[in-house]
Amino acid sequence: MAQSQSTPSIMSMFNIPEKLNVSGNLSENWKTFEQNLKIYLVASGLDKSDDTRKVAILLNVIGEDGIKIYNNFALTTTEDVKFEDVMKKFKDYCEPKKNVLQSRFLFYTRKQEESEPFDSFLTDVKRLVKSCKFGAEEDDAVRDRLVLGTNDLHTQKKIVIEGDAELDMVITKLRLAELGRQHAAEVQGKVKVDKVIEKKSNSKPVHNNNMVLKCKWCGEQHERKLEVCPARGKLCTKCNRYNHYATVCRSKYVKAIADNQEDSDGKFYCGSVQKMIQGKLN
Repeated sequence: MAQSQSTPSIMSMFNIPEKLNVSGNLSENWKTFEQNLKIYLVASGLDKSDDTRKVAILLNVIGEDGIKIYNNFALTTTEDVKFEDVMKKFKDYCEPKKNVLQSRFLFYTRKQEESEPFDSFLTDVKRLVKSCKFGAEEDDAVRDRLVLGTNDLHTQKKIVIEGDAELDMVITKLRLAELGRQHAAEVQGKVKVDKVIEKKSNSKPVHNNNMVLKCKWCGEQHERKLEVCPARGKLCTKCNRYNHYATVCRSKYVKAIADNQEDSDGKFYCGSVQKMIQGKLN
């Protein structure tokens, strides 16, 4: 008596699978339900029960929608069917027969995009191969698709020349080749940045015409515009040329005024003006 009373308490320790969700992706929903049901049967010890009881448990937890699907199987009673046969009928119903030719077409035409990471390409190839029914040749098919579909033509050529390689080796080579290219690109990018910085540091500064600088024509500070220079139109008293002051004149010609001379009558006469050429006295 005590044993029969303890059984319900033990059974309540395990999570009963949720009902089969027939909306949305029915194939994925069935896979989830099937997995949860098998876990529940093993955990509770009911997996050792006879087929009649396991079918009853299945129909008890699958929900009303699941029972309606079961009724379409045209089975008489739960006593006349095998548990595995019922599970297969549900699987066939929820997972319609796939077009193997179409699946293989998608698999064989899959190529790595130009900027696609290798691991992304690898994951998708492994996903596509599941529907192709290659059986024991599945690993070889994945290897071939990786080699033929890679965007790394250099590594592709090396793998083909070296001969047959296992799938793991092909994955390693393509992955390392990608890492090598990424590292080289980072180094090259750093070199380019360094060259740009060096070029900028060696380049002559570009002057803005609106900057206030010391003017070479008047010696004062103002904008780098000729029209605002106060020396514009002015005559240099040093070289007799226009548009600059004598204080900043760089001409080699100077005007000299001879010393005033006094005549015998006490009158003063202006000395004659003469141009003297400043130059080297050698």
